[in-house]
Amino acid sequence: MKRLILLVFISLEAWAAPLPLRIFPGFVTKVQCEGRLLVSAVGNDALVQLEALPKELGCGVILKPTGRGLGKTNLILETSTGTIDCEIDIVSGVPSTAQRIVRLRAGGGQ
Repeated sequence: MKRLILLVFISLEAWAAPLPLRIFPGFVTKVQCEGRLLVSAVGNDALVQLEALPKELGCGVILKPTGRGLGKTNLILETSTGTIDCEIDIVSGVPSTAQRIVRLRAGGGQ
């Protein structure tokens, strides 16, 4: 019984804390959210350019590394369904298609 309870707590913790969002120099990443986007911001705009999607395309932003190096920053999206706050890692390499389009939910979770 103790093992089952421990697994439930581990699952809830993983849901509450989204993994860092990995983005790659030379590639744009589309971040989709639920509801309506109200405000968006990145912590270090010297590392990442941010552009909100038009309302007609739904809730989301486009992230583009500036090419000024690798590093970490954060992204905050305030939506009509809540707040999304996640860490962004700018890493070298070539992303897969799944890494170029990411869906995030308010309260944590991808």
